[in-house]
Amino acid sequence: MEVVRDSSADGLAPMASGSDRPIPPPILELIGIESVGAAEALHGASLAVERGELVGLCGENGGGKATLLKILAGAQRSGSYRGQILVKGRPQKLASEASARRAGIAVVRQRPALVPNLSVAHNLMLGREPRRYGLVDEARLELEARKHLEHFGLANEIDASSTVEQLDVGGRQIVEMMRARLEGADILVLEEPAALLTPPERRRLFDWLRAKRHDMTCIYVSDRLDEIIRLCDRVVVLRDGKTAQTLKGSPPGTPSGRGRYAVHDEIAAGGMATVHLGTVLGPFGFSRTVAIKRLHPTLSSDPDFVAMFIDEARLASRIRHPNVVSVLDVYAEEGGLSLVMEYVDGESLARLLRLTSEHEAHVPVAIAASIVTSVLHGLHAAHEACDEQGRLLGLVHRDVSPQNVIVGSDGVPRVIDFGIAKAAGRANVTREGQVKGKAPYMAPEQIQGGAVNPRTDVYGAAVLLWELLVGARLFQAEGHTAILTHVLSQPVAPPSSRRPDVPPALDAIALRGLDRNQARRFSSAREMALELEKATRLATAEEIGSWVQSTAGASLAERRKKLAVVERDLNHRPADPEAPSAATREVGRNRDEPATVVATPGRASAGLLTRAWARARRLFTPQGGH
Repeated sequence: MEVVRDSSADGLAPMASGSDRPIPPPILELIGIESVGAAEALHGASLAVERGELVGLCGENGGGKATLLKILAGAQRSGSYRGQILVKGRPQKLASEASARRAGIAVVRQRPALVPNLSVAHNLMLGREPRRYGLVDEARLELEARKHLEHFGLANEIDASSTVEQLDVGGRQIVEMMRARLEGADILVLEEPAALLTPPERRRLFDWLRAKRHDMTCIYVSDRLDEIIRLCDRVVVLRDGKTAQTLKGSPPGTPSGRGRYAVHDEIAAGGMATVHLGTVLGPFGFSRTVAIKRLHPTLSSDPDFVAMFIDEARLASRIRHPNVVSVLDVYAEEGGLSLVMEYVDGESLARLLRLTSEHEAHVPVAIAASIVTSVLHGLHAAHEACDEQGRLLGLVHRDVSPQNVIVGSDGVPRVIDFGIAKAAGRANVTREGQVKGKAPYMAPEQIQGGAVNPRTDVYGAAVLLWELLVGARLFQAEGHTAILTHVLSQPVAPPSSRRPDVPPALDAIALRGLDRNQARRFSSAREMALELEKATRLATAEEIGSWVQSTAGASLAERRKKLAVVERDLNHRPADPEAPSAATREVGRNRDEPATVVATPGRASAGLLTRAWARARRLFTPQGGH
């Protein structure tokens, strides 16, 4: 896209390459909306909606959602807010309901403002009834109403002659939306439409909105982020009066996880989610084992938790390193959100430490040093991760703990769970004053609300090193507050004071990493890793894998048994050529550049795949060869 001067207006108008027509502005744009006066609920909220888009507006109570709804409805008096409201690129002052209607904005409430004892036809055509000899022409009225119902795909569901009071709440809402469109509204603002609906009514409303989504421009206001992310093109999350995040939705036509993935037994549980064995289902009997992290249903309605969950997928997908568990996909379906991750045949470091302690043994020094070195290399990859434009994300894990390290039976330690990670440019920012992390592994600056940076993760890794070497918790106390007090003030003894075979060089590294002054710690996770590599012999992957097997062999065997049952059942399913598959398309490229193939979930026909396979065989079989 190139930018050219638009002679019809002051400023620049973007134009598509090779076209003389300027690209139209968003149909609705809110820029820096701030409340003025006693009820200061908004502090710079922004929102842009393109024509034909279905955009969700979500946020916690007090986040400014209700105030923004009042502004769009024209229910806020003039001067009670500042900022810009543009409709089709033109500034608007929404100081009354009439001014909102003139701007082409209609707010549809939970309880529609229809006349109950009048027919659907009368309500749709209210004020615009066809007349004959000064009287309403009932025949033409119903005929026109039926045409409108047919246009909106409702001719078989809603009778134009029936009274509105005969309709359920969901039917009334749909009639109200139709009436607003017929009265000239370009933008429909839907206020929690599903809140009063029964499940069948909700499904009908959502199906209708999906079917007509390109014929209308809608803003869907709701507290249920998990519900609307499968409905909307985008979801704007408000927090503390600001636009905290804009999430990409999963619009209709995008296959959900149901069908692509099979979810099996639970293998772990945490405060936000449970982790299950899962399987990617492909065509012709193809399958792959994955781990599926499912957000707890009770948290699915909390915008903060859902946003944090989606942030984990977005952030972790930017990190590519063998010591970080890969995030493969995220999907939403009715009832919650799920994260699809690489499956690791192994155990959490927390469980391995607990099992070692139960056997009254110590983790070998070489293995302890090697695990922490691998963790540090994975953290360094996270710290150096960049966005799509190559800009440093400024990512910090902030919860480096034994629970968030998986040690595989292949001998490779991997960092998991970036669910509370903080990035400098992150939209879903942590609330001011909110402390995140596990108390015994939190750096002093996290507790005191200071600056969080890569050295914060160095501190967490140093706690891991100390505990792996000693075989005990570094900070132990009764209660959360007492632990935080110990982190801030308790003197830290060198590991060798509890375990004499720890070499002095490892003592020095652990104590430097645990320094309460950030400036005196290692400058990066990589620097600490390189010091460990110089200080002692590191165990090989084979040695670590053998230790994992000898320590957690029973639980690994149990999980492998479950996995074998799953794989056996999948092997007996019919190879369905119409099963969900990865259809591919070639992205536009220059002739001299290599082709880029993008996997697009879809349904591929058997004939197409068979022809492609036959063509591939012809291309790669030598002429005259066997």
